[in-house]
Amino acid sequence: MVGDRSAGVVLRTSEGNAAGRITEPDLWNRYRIEGMGVPPFRIPFTIEEVSEIGTSGH
Repeated sequence: MVGDRSAGVVLRTSEGNAAGRITEPDLWNRYRIEGMGVPPFRIPFTIEEVSEIGTSGH
């Protein structure tokens, strides 16, 4: 796709945006997105938050 380089991207979700870059495909031919900082989605940190996600259908 991009040879020896990577391509800049913005990953957008309903919860936010994050800058990153697309890298070469892995062994299964899937492209990876690399970045630093906060991801553009909420990450549960407690068992209660995980349970809330499971029961809310997200």
